[in-house]
Amino acid sequence: MDTVAEFSERDRDRYRQIFSTLRDHLDEKTKRLLGAALAQSLGRGGPQVIHEITGLSLHTLRLGGAQLQGAEPLVDDRIRRAGGGRKPITEIHPDIEAALLALVAEDTQGDPESPLLWTTKSLVHLAE
Repeated sequence: MDTVAEFSERDRDRYRQIFSTLRDHLDEKTKRLLGAALAQSLGRGGPQVIHEITGLSLHTLRLGGAQLQGAEPLVDDRIRRAGGGRKPITEIHPDIEAALLALVAEDTQGDPESPLLWTTKSLVHLAE
């Protein structure tokens, strides 16, 4: 297919079915690369059509296209780029471990030399 103009509603349904069948079996990286490959197969206007079919953002499709063409690095052992994703809670709140241990200190049971301890406080009480 050279242009989106040749991409019929029947073709859209096929792409939609392929993507929805695979969606739950793909991680972020493979979704991005599959979406970009589908968009490239359509030519000009392809990313917009694939965005409408899959719900992948245009930015994600552009990044996937750049990765497929080698303009952006594609690291085999990573799904996201370094630094992507949520920061660890200990990085956001460095003293959280000490605060939690102080909360349960009086109600802790178990071997003090073992990393596994028990507390009699419930999650609700700890949250309060």
